[in-house]
Formats: sequence, structure tokens, C-alpha cells
Amino acid sequence: MSEPNELLMRAACSALMIVVFVISPVTFRAQEPATIDKQMTTEDRLRKPGWWPTKGAPLRNEYVGPATCSQCHSALSLTQKRSAMASAGNYPANSSVLLNHNQLSLRLSPYSYTIKQSGGESQYLVGDQTKTLSMPLALAVGGGSRVGQTYLFEKEWDILWKAE
Repeated sequence: MSEPNELLMRAACSALMIVVFVISPVTFRAQEPATIDKQMTTEDRLRKPGWWPTKGAPLRNEYVGPATCSQCHSALSLTQKRSAMASAGNYPANSSVLLNHNQLSLRLSPYSYTIKQSGGESQYLVGDQTKTLSMPLALAVGGGSRVGQTYLFEKEWDILWKAE
């Protein structure tokens, strides 16, 4: 190798080593977030004023209801009423699916499943060729527009069961 090329190669290697060992650690060191001074423990956050998810919720009797809330938050109240979450859980008497269908039936042999309106209630009936059980629905879950609706009913000991 000629002397000028060797000198050039050594200079290039030296420059590369300077970049790798001197400049890189400065550039790639661990950095603190810009908001480190604003970060705090949950305990510290709870002592400060303002909302924080782990502060706990007011007692149920402290909730003033949607009518009172909508006096100050009318725009939010209107959009919430039209949201999917607003119809996620309803009493059967308020379920749009049940209001629009007097009877819903399915037969998977040997059983038949029916939900029908009777005496102002939505009744869930399950039966085979010999016996039919009937119970009122307690809750309609799901909007019913895209993915259907599931129904809960009470059966013995006031336990909620899922009607599938």
C-alpha cells in the first residue's frame, strides 16, 4: 500500500473511531422525558386538586343525574344520548330490539328459545317437547344494531343469568 493511501486510511479510521467512541454516547444516551418535572407518584397526584382516575367516585346519592348535568354540559349530553354506549344496557321495556319485535324465536333441536311480550314484560321461554320454563328478562345488553343483543334474567336466588 502506498504511503498517501495508508495515511488516508488511518485518518478515516481515526475519524470513525472518534465518531463511535466520543460523539455516539453523547447522542444516544438515555434521555429523560421533557415532562419529568410534572411526573409524580399516584399518592402525590391524589393530594393535588382536579380529577384523577384513582381518586375514587362520589357516593351514589351524590350523583345529581343527567338532567342536572345537561344544564351545563348540553352539547355533551346530546351526543351521549345518541352514542352506542347510551344503549349498551337497557331494561327490556326500553330495548329498541324488543320494542320492534313482539316475538323472537330460535329452534335448536331439541330445544326452542323464545322471547315474547306478555303483560307488559318481556318473557324468556326455553323448552323441549315435554317442558317449558319461563322467566321475565331483567336486562337487555348491547345496542342490537350491528352485533345483536344479549338478555339477562333472574333465576333462583336472584342471580342474573345470560340468555343465549
